[in-house]
Amino acid sequence: MIDSLQKSGSKNGEMPVQDEPLPGDCRNDPAAVRKLSDRAFLERRLRSYGVPFAAADVRPAGGAAPWLKRDRDSRFIVPVFQCEALALLRPGEGAGAGTAGAEERTVALALARKLGRLAVRAVYAAGLDFGLVEVRFVDRITAHVLAIHPSPAADARAAELFPPAAARFAARLSSGEAEKPEVVLGADPEFLLISERGKVVPASRFLSLEGKAGCDARTAGPGRDVRPLAELRPDPSGDPAALVRNIRRSMWTASARIPDKSLRWLAGGMPVPGLPLGGHIHLSGISPSNALIRALDNYLALPLAMVEDPTTAKRRRRYGRLGDIRPQRHGGFEYRTLPSWIASPTIAKGVIALAKTVAEHYRQLRGRPLDDEETLAAYLAGDKAALEGAVQAQWRTLESLDGYRKYAKYLDPLKERIMARRSWDEQRDFRVHWRIPPFH
Repeated sequence: MIDSLQKSGSKNGEMPVQDEPLPGDCRNDPAAVRKLSDRAFLERRLRSYGVPFAAADVRPAGGAAPWLKRDRDSRFIVPVFQCEALALLRPGEGAGAGTAGAEERTVALALARKLGRLAVRAVYAAGLDFGLVEVRFVDRITAHVLAIHPSPAADARAAELFPPAAARFAARLSSGEAEKPEVVLGADPEFLLISERGKVVPASRFLSLEGKAGCDARTAGPGRDVRPLAELRPDPSGDPAALVRNIRRSMWTASARIPDKSLRWLAGGMPVPGLPLGGHIHLSGISPSNALIRALDNYLALPLAMVEDPTTAKRRRRYGRLGDIRPQRHGGFEYRTLPSWIASPTIAKGVIALAKTVAEHYRQLRGRPLDDEETLAAYLAGDKAALEGAVQAQWRTLESLDGYRKYAKYLDPLKERIMARRSWDEQRDFRVHWRIPPFH
């Protein structure tokens, strides 16, 4: 990520285009590049992915912070290659521009990670694999994207950053990781505890932050010390069936620590208004790339929308955006787009097997129905009828894979539910299906 505040060497804030191909013949999709000139389209696209977009002439709020005392202080350029923000650049400053003040530098560095995540999401949402993202702080902590440039700038610093990043990426592909990855999966699906009166009982009343069954770190309530969400943290495995067994074991652990058996355990997208749940999947043994993430969006998140409860569309207004990933310290990454899919073992097995199949064969999965504005709008709205044709086409491609046949006994039951548009019931205690006490 970004670990230093760099200064751009471009003149007058302009960004000349570098037309030479990067190492490894890395090129952006020409169709995506053409669409960047349509600012109305770009704004719709970015907002659909949860990326705030602003007019080019927006100005920061006056007096919002000392380090925004000049207009140029609020503007930055972030070079992005694949899932990595390479630096934080100031436009229009050459070598003689001087050194940033201590306060300005400290604040900018503290916010660099946030700007990096924003820029990476913007490049992904625009359908690119690399580019330069112009961002501007509109107040002390809020940044918006102003523009996306599909080619590296011809200033000295950007010219140094992009070719090595592209070369590293090309070397990883040639090493065979993307051809035959050995993907190990983990997960941390969330759920809620509901009393007989229909009230949320905080998970922190029974569970600690650590362990195979714990409470999520998110807080709620006036004191911000109440943690409402419970979370399962099963041991990872390269075998989908083994991971499901580990999930069941973590449920037994939670059952032993939650003595009140009258509580309902609810999963899904948002069984209680205002409390969205996630079914994050961890992937290791493979590095994140935009092609892999697009495959997960189009071949995992899109089909799963056909079995989600209608509340999941409301969840997507703030959480579980397409392309939502988080790098992990141990390597690999966490795919955070999905709702909590532990409504039943059948659904869980299908989701995990599908995630593994997509990750191990993503280079063969080229369909991108979510690039279409109407399909994207239908997905965000949870319009299953409008998605049916696209999902059927995606599933036919999946069935042609060797990996599908390997896990067909888990994938075919999920396919049956998907094609029937049979939603899970978020208001039913999922312990019934998993045979967890008191339903064992």
